[in-house]
Amino acid sequence: MHSRAVVVLGSLCLISLGRSALAVSFEKRPEAGVDSMPLIEDCVVFTDDLSDPYHFGCDQVSIRDDRDLSQGVLTGAFSQSPSQLGVAPSGRVIMALDEGQSGWAHVLTGDPTSKATWKTQFFQGEFTYGADVEITLDSQFALFGYDHGLAKINVDKFSRGTQEPQSVGGYLSGRRTLPNGPRPQRLPPLDGFLPGVLPASIVLAPDGHTAYVASIDAKVYQVDIDSMQIIKTPISYQPSPQAPRRRYYDTFATLSPSGRFLVIGVGLSQQLNVMDLTLRTSQLVPIPGAGIINAVKFNYAPSADGILAVHGGNSVSVLAFDENRPYQLTVAAKTNIPAKSIGLCEDLGPGCADIWRAPALAWSHNGDIVFAAIGPIAYDWAAINFRSVGSETVVRKSYFRSCEMPVSSGRQRVSVPNDIFTFNLIPTYTPIPSDTPPPTITPSATPTPSATTTASLTPMRSPTPTVTPSPTVTPRPSATPTPSPLYLPLLLRERCLPEQRRVDVALVLDASLSMLEPAGDGSAPGPPGPRSKLDAARGAALTFLDALHLDADRGDQAAVIGFNSSATLLSPLTADRLALDAALAAIAPAPQTCIVCGVDAAAAELASARHRADHAAVLILLTDGRSNPQPAAEAVARAAMAKAAGIRVYTVGLGADLDEAALQEMASGPEAYRHAPSAAELAGIYRGIAVDIPCPGAAFWGGR
Repeated sequence: MHSRAVVVLGSLCLISLGRSALAVSFEKRPEAGVDSMPLIEDCVVFTDDLSDPYHFGCDQVSIRDDRDLSQGVLTGAFSQSPSQLGVAPSGRVIMALDEGQSGWAHVLTGDPTSKATWKTQFFQGEFTYGADVEITLDSQFALFGYDHGLAKINVDKFSRGTQEPQSVGGYLSGRRTLPNGPRPQRLPPLDGFLPGVLPASIVLAPDGHTAYVASIDAKVYQVDIDSMQIIKTPISYQPSPQAPRRRYYDTFATLSPSGRFLVIGVGLSQQLNVMDLTLRTSQLVPIPGAGIINAVKFNYAPSADGILAVHGGNSVSVLAFDENRPYQLTVAAKTNIPAKSIGLCEDLGPGCADIWRAPALAWSHNGDIVFAAIGPIAYDWAAINFRSVGSETVVRKSYFRSCEMPVSSGRQRVSVPNDIFTFNLIPTYTPIPSDTPPPTITPSATPTPSATTTASLTPMRSPTPTVTPSPTVTPRPSATPTPSPLYLPLLLRERCLPEQRRVDVALVLDASLSMLEPAGDGSAPGPPGPRSKLDAARGAALTFLDALHLDADRGDQAAVIGFNSSATLLSPLTADRLALDAALAAIAPAPQTCIVCGVDAAAAELASARHRADHAAVLILLTDGRSNPQPAAEAVARAAMAKAAGIRVYTVGLGADLDEAALQEMASGPEAYRHAPSAAELAGIYRGIAVDIPCPGAAFWGGR
């Protein structure tokens, strides 16, 4: 199904300019001046899925006013199924990854003050199937799952897309089908990449510089967003019992308002993972009466600190969370909702893939309503208001559709709710200094199950501790006090602008006969046989070239060298992409692995007249074997000579039959050696090198 996005700004749900991105307000739009008005944050953003012979969803991003869900504000219809959703707090960028395997990202961009500027763009890339996407609190970067890792890209690059703004119509005016569909653009170069971290759920810390990534390998990684590096030892959690690939869809993480505790809900479980990020510990906590736990979400409204919502499939529960007793969670209120079917395989028969994400939920902007996924039935979302009246909890529910499609004869028009975003945003805070001891937490046994309400909806705040004054101590007289060292903080500001740094890169690829062996990365076979390691290396090199600024006017340059018993310069340094692609295709395998030959040929090319003096010289060597016939020590010596000549050397080892010690010594530093256990990791490794080359960590004070 192919369609054109129709983007409409409505009358209520908009985003405020001229104040902090995290500010909260509710303003009704005046009747006049509808084409250019400041926008407010009381809105909710949905993605939905499903278009098959029996059911029809809208396959679009839909935005509605959370005070009046009958009011549509903005719609962007897509040709593929938008799933995981990231929205900039500024409101100017909405990004949704494809639910299927087409590798598309759907991006809405525009000026929140003018509806005519909004447009929908499609980007093609190696987006990880089902992975999460988030946009940083400063609205500057998008973080998302990409090619076996975690990627970062500046959202301004989306605004510079080549497609023209889409046409604008009335409220929810539907979509207009294009016979040939939209043509996706190539994803702009990434601004950071962290291979091996496969994000099922990404949570942004309130400091604005840290992300907690719950990966499908059942670990939470603390990632510095600026450098895209893991900054602490990962913390393990209890994952869903389903296969790792399925964990992309049933893993939900949420951060407590203080930023200290991470709570993770996983599918097919009746327990929550409660993780103390200060003590670096994790504990499973059963939730009495909550049912099968799926999505979890803290309420960040100022009046609701310590309130946690849990989606139980056919119920929604609200828990009281006390940070002094984080493992004693109690159910404050619970209500049943229509059961959500995760898939429609019972309707579609054999071959149907159960691919839809487990139930999602979110708090409204001011924290008084929980939106919970329930479809695909007549309605796909529930709006639940939990209200305390004396000692009673009154629950009010309403049901609605996130998008509207006309009913066709004999076919039910419903949609599968995929993801949801609201402007119930975590507040910023000042981190506690590392030398300040964390508050004491009372250990607890397993909570006693209870079928009745056991806590009030009134937020539970920590009591003010009583401080006992220390006794006065009379100091002993001292003739001459010994000076004590005084430690002053060092304020250091370093800056690297990758787009302003140019490089000349020699791509040196092993062309020995062992590179013809199958890649062993699960690639689908095709004539004349399974993908080889050399094919995978070529593909990774092409990915690397995509990230360079190859243009004739003083842009980056690259050379291609293959080595076996000798080295062959297949393409000298050039910005001609067609020539480089042809050189990679021309690599011909032969016996032996003369790593020395490859290093010498690359060093000679980087010292030639084609090397531009103002460009950084870089050598990237890939091998799947050991140096022969020359010994590895000779390769290390030649690499040392290249480094002494100002060449930065990266080495990539593929597989297990390697002399890793030699490859590590050849590289320009520990971070310049990369190991790929299988060919599946190569593209991610080369993409990471492309990000590191302009601004290597070793070039900064303290090595970063």
